Amino acid sequence: MTEAGTSCARERFLVIGMSHVEALARGMTDDWRNQFHIVNLNRDKTLLDMASETFFVDRIPAAGVHVNHLVLSLGGNYHNVFGMIENPVPFRVGVPVVGSVPLEDARIFLPRDLVFAQFAIRFEKLFRLGNVIRRHYSDATLTYLCPPPPIGDETHLRANPGVFAEFLHLGFAPRELRLALYRIQVEVMMGYAHKQGACFLPPPPATVDVHGFLMRDFYNNDPTHGNGSYGALVLQQLIDLTEG
Repeated sequence: MTEAGTSCARERFLVIGMSHVEALARGMTDDWRNQFHIVNLNRDKTLLDMASETFFVDRIPAAGVHVNHLVLSLGGNYHNVFGMIENPVPFRVGVPVVGSVPLEDARIFLPRDLVFAQFAIRFEKLFRLGNVIRRHYSDATLTYLCPPPPIGDETHLRANPGVFAEFLHLGFAPRELRLALYRIQVEVMMGYAHKQGACFLPPPPATVDVHGFLMRDFYNNDPTHGNGSYGALVLQQLIDLTEG
């Protein structure tokens, strides 16, 4: 490989996103540091003006470096904000075959299409912002990261409530409801990604249990995020995706 080619590979992946990119940063090894550059929009709020939909590309450390693969992680915690904590008016969501989750008639019934539409409104703007970022890297491939599945272990959630601490008196929403909301979000995100001609990368299979929740070895000491082990597997996924 020529020296120029080596230089290109050093910044081959530019990962831009919100809180879920921290898992990737924690999972970084020395071997990957010249290959990945990770930008956390939550840590530097001067990079993206959501109101005007402007991305200040010249303010990121990787500005001016050739990028082969742009990776975006936007708004992944919406399903948690929407349904981690039990609503003061408990609800259930329509699902195929079984009818709803949970199966409790006392809960207000929300048709699945209604919830899907609500998520679609949220992510339409986020994926529009993704396109804004993408314009600065028109030669790069585009991949959107799927957020990690919800954490099903309520003991862990109570011990690590994070931003949900002040709402613990309401209790956590039922596991199956939280999983249903996550799956709706994933479907919405996948649809938008495909409309942009982008790849949508699912969670690493080894991190998901048989019920669809994030496995214990892969969640962080908070209620919603993956840890460094999770992030390392996602980084490996990205490498495998480009080499496959």
